[in-house]
Order: sequence, then structure tokens, then C-alpha cells
Amino acid sequence: MSNRSAPASAQATVPWATLSCGAVQGWLADAAPGAHVALLVDGRVVAAAPAGPGAFSLALPGLAQGRVIEVRRTDTGARLLLPADPTSVQRPRWEGCAVRDGRIEGEFTLADAVPVLVEMLDGDRVHAHGFSEPEGTRHRFVLALPTLLPAGQTVRLVPRIGGLSLPEAALSLTAEAVGIVGYV
Repeated sequence: MSNRSAPASAQATVPWATLSCGAVQGWLADAAPGAHVALLVDGRVVAAAPAGPGAFSLALPGLAQGRVIEVRRTDTGARLLLPADPTSVQRPRWEGCAVRDGRIEGEFTLADAVPVLVEMLDGDRVHAHGFSEPEGTRHRFVLALPTLLPAGQTVRLVPRIGGLSLPEAALSLTAEAVGIVGYV
């Protein structure tokens, strides 16, 4: 569960959820401690997250393939997000990235023209993160690599954009190629 605040328009008791860029985010003011929300694809639960009271966030697992996506409260069964077509959630189109001066610089295209969280992960470990800078639908990012990579080993970093992993765009790095050598 996140400590984020809901927008002023949602701080009442009205629950809400939005779907964009590979994630569902929302607000439940009246949820009991321990309550959860569930993400369903074609009626099958594919993800769940703690939901209350306060803000919640669910990452869509890869491409949510199916005919209908919906979000429901697990305590009441109430819908928080009306059924939607999974194709309405645009998957980012990866344009590429490169390592320069100990930083990862890259671009992707996305329908939303708002900054989006970009992370580079090795398994569950985040090696770099920051927000994209949108120019229309094209997003650029520059991520510092604050962690030292193990000398003599290759690390496979998978980009995650707005909670959506893009394993096909993985970047293989060595400490020698980045120019920062150390042990983790």
C-alpha cells in the first residue's frame, strides 16, 4: 500500500480506480485494514494488492491478454473499475537505450504525455530508476547507475515502465562497459 494522497477531488469517501501505462491505481477511503483489491482478466484473478484505507496500486502482469479487465474489492466484490478492453491499455513501444558516462539513456513511445516511472531491474533488484520526460508521445529518460556492478560478470537489466516489465528490451551490462567497477 502506498502512502500517497488521493487527488483533492477523490479525498471524499468515493472509491476510484484508473487504468493506464500497465498499472491500476486507485483510492479506497472506507476499506477496512487488511482489505485488498483484485485485478481480473476474463473473470480470473491475475493480481491483488492491499487497498485500505488509502491509495493502492496494481501492476498489470506483462500483457494482460484477454477480453475484459476489471478491478474489484475483495471484501465486498464491488467493481472499482468498469470492465475495459485490455487493448485500451497501450503497451509502451521501446525505442532503445544506451549506456553513456555511467548512465542509461533511452526512449519509448506511449500515448500518455505525462512523466512515467522508469526502472531498470535485475530480478527484483532495482539498479536505476527515474521519471521519463515526455515530448508529446515520445518519452526520454536518463537514469544514473548508483549501484556498483559485479566485476567480471554480466548483469541483465530489464526495463519496467509504469509498472509494466519489458523483458524483450533487456540490457546486458558489465562493470567494465559502464566504467564503474565494484562488488555488490
